[in-house]
Amino acid sequence: MGVGQEKTVIYDHRISTVVPATVTGNAVLHELTNMDLIMKLHYLRAVYYFNQSEIIDGITIAGLKNPMFLWLDIYYPTAGRIRTAESGRPLIKCNDCGLRIIEARCRRTLGEWLDVESSSRWRLLVPDKVLGPDLQFSPMVYMQFTRFKCGGMAIGYSWAHVLGDPMSATNCINLWGELFSGNPPPKTLQLNNHQKKEENAATCVNVSPKPIPVKQVELNGDRWLAPNTRKMATNSFRITENKLKKMQPEQLKQVPTFVIISALIWKCLAKIRKSRESKMATICRYLTLAKCSKILNNMVKTSTVRLDSSAANFGLLELATLICKLEVDESKSVEELVDIENGKPDFVLYGANLTFVDMEGINLYGLELKGQKPVQVDYSIDGVGDEGAVLVLQDPQRTNATNSNQERIVMVILPEDEIQQLCELLSSEFGIAQDLKINHKLYVTNMLWRWLAVSMAMTAAAFSFVSGRFVVEKNSVRVIRPEHIRGRHDAAIANFGVPHYGGTMVGVVKFPDKNNTTACNAFNGTPFKSRSRRPVILLVDRGDCYFALKAWNAQQAGAAAVLVADNTDEPLLTMDNPEESQDLEYVDKITIPSAFINHEFGETLKKALAKGMTDHVIVKLDWRESMPHPDERVEYEFWMNSNDECGPRCDEQMNFVKNFRGHAQLLEKGGFTQFTPHYITWYCPETFILSKQCRAQCINRGRYCAPDPEQDFNEGYDGKDVVIENLRQLCVHRVANETGQPWVWWDFVTDYHVRCSMKDKKYSTDCAEDVVKSLGKSTNLITDFVPCSS
Repeated sequence: MGVGQEKTVIYDHRISTVVPATVTGNAVLHELTNMDLIMKLHYLRAVYYFNQSEIIDGITIAGLKNPMFLWLDIYYPTAGRIRTAESGRPLIKCNDCGLRIIEARCRRTLGEWLDVESSSRWRLLVPDKVLGPDLQFSPMVYMQFTRFKCGGMAIGYSWAHVLGDPMSATNCINLWGELFSGNPPPKTLQLNNHQKKEENAATCVNVSPKPIPVKQVELNGDRWLAPNTRKMATNSFRITENKLKKMQPEQLKQVPTFVIISALIWKCLAKIRKSRESKMATICRYLTLAKCSKILNNMVKTSTVRLDSSAANFGLLELATLICKLEVDESKSVEELVDIENGKPDFVLYGANLTFVDMEGINLYGLELKGQKPVQVDYSIDGVGDEGAVLVLQDPQRTNATNSNQERIVMVILPEDEIQQLCELLSSEFGIAQDLKINHKLYVTNMLWRWLAVSMAMTAAAFSFVSGRFVVEKNSVRVIRPEHIRGRHDAAIANFGVPHYGGTMVGVVKFPDKNNTTACNAFNGTPFKSRSRRPVILLVDRGDCYFALKAWNAQQAGAAAVLVADNTDEPLLTMDNPEESQDLEYVDKITIPSAFINHEFGETLKKALAKGMTDHVIVKLDWRESMPHPDERVEYEFWMNSNDECGPRCDEQMNFVKNFRGHAQLLEKGGFTQFTPHYITWYCPETFILSKQCRAQCINRGRYCAPDPEQDFNEGYDGKDVVIENLRQLCVHRVANETGQPWVWWDFVTDYHVRCSMKDKKYSTDCAEDVVKSLGKSTNLITDFVPCSS
């Protein structure tokens, strides 16, 4: 099932745009309701899989696009772009800019693709775009058509939730299928009347005095996506009717299946989270009005359930009954949180609390292409908060009334470390989800790269006394305005914060007043805003405090990025984290990118800013070339050491290897990444080559050295033992890479650490050979030192 490293699974991408058949009109605006704006930071992603057939394989891209012209005439707001009214409230300008189309091909067959043990496989088949930071250029709907080897097709559908709820999104694409199949559009189809809709909604809601289903967030600029503080993952599994019947008492059979599943997962997560558990959950359903129409709207009934004690303390029947009894509709209260004038503040709904979403009534399998129905639909929501969300979805068998063992598909979107624990609890206590495994996005996210950078920094810090040369990771800064200083400049990416790898940021440069040019003191309030609504990129001086503290103070004051100007003429350097002994609490909270620029460029920017024109200096930060990918694979490196007795830093390093192993192997086997390990060494000055210290810590006449693990030259292992093991592990990677199995390195390093520790006196060649044999590999993997040391 693996794909050769020289190839990527999804390839031959082609991008185009489709617009409505007729001009919508002059300055036609689609007003957004308060509930639309509540949902603005969420995105719906769906992938529809169609089997190989003469009809499916005979469809051309022109045939797929032709019905879109009439389709977009009907749903014309989907072809528009976000604008802002004078009051600051977002709206959609129906300017016929169109939706984005992506064509691609897959090197696997549809059967092979669906057999991949990852419920996140669909990530490669649907664009993961979000709105902003240039809202006026951001499409709200994307469609990706991917052809599989030997026939079959996937249709990826990305929908900005601000347009409408899953019911609206599904009705919309299903109509495209009807038009493609030659059916006329319904005569009664029309867009929503927001004023009437809000009045109707207000008459049927019991308002709670304390609305809590949402969480207010602060955005950096106009990128409509709230950052997570925990790494999120997705997975899906099926629960059959028979399984539910076996685990529920007679009294529970009167409770809706959605509520039973919600109670089941809430109870399990309460046991996992323990003291971190919130005793509140959110329930989302889509109102009957939305189910009966094909209009664009966000008719989300948002309710909360509040418990007096942990959900883990209740039996399944008791908890399910409490959900039904204590559920309080807070939809109207939520809508009233949004200012009618400026549409602020911004909120996250899904994942603000643990959120259960009832999608059973949504016709996911209603998309038909000339009689061809999807054999499977993958569905998820992006932008979910740290508390997570659980979607209960329709199964294709639900349409068969004679089937006595119908299923529910459950998609969980949770913090990564909770999914495996959830699997174990569901399996051990309820006998379900035995095959549930951790599945992650098949692309490297900004959070992953931040994780890698932090790990590299921690490893380097463990050997702070060692001299060595590290590569400075760079991005570019291009001055757009004013014209007389236009040009491109290099900047060094910091080892903290979250660089926008693969992306760009255009922003206005600001410089603090003379009392805080180094940004070492907290700024009062959030003074850094631009009149043009572009993100603010704060320029600060080097000196007086840690680099990370400058970034933290800038972030707290509303900056979207930081440029630190050097105070002397020297080559660029990497801004690292503070020393371990310092208070690091704020470092992990930094979510904006930071970069180091040279003294001359910094002075140029300051002179331009000194002219005093508002929003006069505009620059573009570009991280697209920061990740090398000449062959469409992400290439990354990890700096480490095989020493397992160097204290907490070494423990953190190995914990990273253990935890990341599965993800790294999945990415490499799929041909998405190319990984290279490096081992930290130092050299012995020629004057001391014959000294006892160098002979104990070095090989090759002082060329490669490592510190003594116990800091005692008379006991235990020597530094040269570490160097030899480093070399052995490099050899494993090189030989494994040459044989097309580079992921073997992760297995070897992890198993060696567990089985061959210094503490157990097994840090040796014999133990390494035992590890290789246990992996089913030849000992040549570790004995061919000559080519590996060249």
